[in-house]
Amino acid sequence: MYLKIDKILIFALFLLAIIAVRPMEVLVIRDLFGLSTTKLYLLFIILIFFHSFYRKDILFLIFKLLAILSFFCLTKIFRIKYFIETSFHELEIAFLFFFIIIIYLREIKDTILIEKLLKYFVLLTTLLVLFALFQSSNENITFNVRINSFNHPFTPHGLNKNSFSLILLSASVCCVILFKTSKDKFLYFFLFLGFTILILYLESRSHLPLITATWIWFLWKKNKLNNLFIIFSIILCLYLLINLIPEYYFIQRPSDTTRLTMMEFSLSKFLENPFFGYGSKLFYEQIRIFKTTDHNLFTLYTAYFGVWGLVMLIYLHYYILKSYLQIGILMGISMSISLLIAIYFTPFIYHFSFVIPLIGTELIKKSQNKILHS
Repeated sequence: MYLKIDKILIFALFLLAIIAVRPMEVLVIRDLFGLSTTKLYLLFIILIFFHSFYRKDILFLIFKLLAILSFFCLTKIFRIKYFIETSFHELEIAFLFFFIIIIYLREIKDTILIEKLLKYFVLLTTLLVLFALFQSSNENITFNVRINSFNHPFTPHGLNKNSFSLILLSASVCCVILFKTSKDKFLYFFLFLGFTILILYLESRSHLPLITATWIWFLWKKNKLNNLFIIFSIILCLYLLINLIPEYYFIQRPSDTTRLTMMEFSLSKFLENPFFGYGSKLFYEQIRIFKTTDHNLFTLYTAYFGVWGLVMLIYLHYYILKSYLQIGILMGISMSISLLIAIYFTPFIYHFSFVIPLIGTELIKKSQNKILHS
């Protein structure tokens, strides 16, 4: 039984699962509720602070958050003084929310709560898929100004197909984790299979390595071919990285050259002012030149925040690797590389879904410890 204060955390995790499926980008839901994602993030942070306060571990959390806010304010003050940057851009707010929530979630060790978060997320993703399948097809060929593209079939209207694919990818990994750690194996296999079919249909090229690595992990059974099978998955991911990525991203589509140029542009701005970053001027300058912004948020935020942003992004790489290493060294490296390929070409700061499976690897760790001690 949970105490009343623990129920606050359960509600907060359910709220996070809602944020992860990005309902406020779906046209019908946004028009119906009119609630911004920023407000949902703010409510989540209020809830976790309230929970931490009553659990008496608030000081440790505040210490970590103050360290992040101090670096953020230092770079902001410098840009205000020298770059005449007066307002807070949504890129900054999203960056802060993203890492504040990651730092808090890493402190949750109760596997029952983690399992609830994964189940909430899988359930909401399933509902989003059903919504997409049964929505009217009349708008599938309508140009959507908000996402600057046409509404894609079998994608919720208003939600970018790459965003939807990343949500499905994250839910697929959650299904594998739940399959390996819970009794409802048939249910999670069925959902995993359905999510995979949709991912392949959406044809998000950078997501292919991760869904491939996830299936290899799902089918994996310990036997004499253990290392050989896992090494094969790593070789496959590296092959995709070396051959598929350059061929598809830098040659075949007209937008690919622009994306590469924007990445180079961001890196050049970082080198101009590596200590404090270029700030929101980078955003507006890219909009003026390219009519869009850098899709690779690693280069974008490095240029935006300078060394502080680079350190936080290196920490994200470390967190991804450390989380997946709990499923095994070689398999963990394979999953980590595949995930990084996926988010290198997706504005991941606005896609909190991929973090949920990282937390879920704690369930795998607990399951392995039970086997060792049995």
